[in-house]
Amino acid sequence: MRSRILIGACLLSILTVVPVFGETLGSVSIPFEFAVGKQAMPAGKYDFVRQTASDTTLTLRNIETGRDIRVHVITRLSHDVGSSKKGARVVFDSVGQKKYLSEFWPSDGDDGYLLQATRQNHTHKVVQ
Repeated sequence: MRSRILIGACLLSILTVVPVFGETLGSVSIPFEFAVGKQAMPAGKYDFVRQTASDTTLTLRNIETGRDIRVHVITRLSHDVGSSKKGARVVFDSVGQKKYLSEFWPSDGDDGYLLQATRQNHTHKVVQ
């Protein structure tokens, strides 16, 4: 009986620790300053992390500074089965000189994430 309680406590502690670290969906080196909503982010290498099985938020982590920011997911985007693109990639909406984080596509080729939609006239900049 005592060993069952100990095993249960160990499993519970593992289950509560894993979401803190999350699952890294991909890493991308972004060579320019950009915005996530109204938050300015410096150029650098970033990890995109899913903290839970929920698809409502991702964590954007600057690898060099360790700074994290939560990013709301608007919706999932269906991947193109015939696409030859490999590895994680990020799509930015460019309005003038400003670049806004718009989409993230995981390195495993899974469906993407729409993170922001710019209503102004814009062009896309893809970073892989």
